[in-house]
Amino acid sequence: MSEKIWYASYGSNVLKARFLAYIRGGRPPGTNFVQVGCSDSTPPSHDHGVLILHDLYFAEASRNWEDAGIAFLDPKEDKLAKTLGRMYLITAEQFREVVLQENGYRQMDVDLGMDLDKTIQEGSSELREGLYRTLLFLGEEAGHPIFTFTAAGGVDEQLLNPPGPLYLAIIARGLRETFGLSDAGIVEYFQDRLGIKGFLPAEELERIVTEPAPIYPNSFT
Repeated sequence: MSEKIWYASYGSNVLKARFLAYIRGGRPPGTNFVQVGCSDSTPPSHDHGVLILHDLYFAEASRNWEDAGIAFLDPKEDKLAKTLGRMYLITAEQFREVVLQENGYRQMDVDLGMDLDKTIQEGSSELREGLYRTLLFLGEEAGHPIFTFTAAGGVDEQLLNPPGPLYLAIIARGLRETFGLSDAGIVEYFQDRLGIKGFLPAEELERIVTEPAPIYPNSFT
C-alpha cells in the first residue's frame, strides 16, 4: 500500500484549521479542548473537496461538542447520497494517529488492529473498539487510497441526536471554505439530514449557519 493515503473528512474536519489540530496538536478553532497531535506534525501535502457516496447523519453525544450529536456516515454506499467532504493527503501513520485521537486516545502507541490493506480488499474493516470503529475504503486518487471512518453498524443502529450550534457552525465554516457554499446552500445541505430533520427548527438551523463560527486566535498554542 502507498505510504501516503487520502483521509476523507465529512464533519468538523472539513474546516482545515480544525483538522490541523489533529496533526500539529493544540486547541481546535472555537473549542476549549486540546488535541495531542501526531508524532509527525508535517501538514497535508494536498487537500481538496470530495463528494462521498454515503449518507451523512448526526447521532450519539460528544462531551467535546456541547454533549450533542456529531457527524457519521452510513457505511452502506448509496449512489444517490451527496455528502460533501474534504480530503487530506497524509501518511498512513498520521491517519492511524488521527483515528486514535478521534476515538479519544491521548497515547499514540495503542493498537486498535487497524489493517488498511484488508480495508482496501474488503471495502471496510472494524477496529477493536472506539466510537469511530468502522474504516471505509472509498477508492483511489492519484495512486493513493482514500479512507474514512464512521460508527459501527448502519444509521438504524444509532441514537439520532442533533448537533450543537458550535459543531454545526464549524462544519458550515468548512463548507464555505472548501466549496464556497452560500448560507442558503448550507441550510439546504443540512436540513434533511437524519439527526437534524425533525430535531432543529428551520429558524434555528438558519441562525446557526448565518452566525460566524467562533475562532480562537491562538488555536494551536
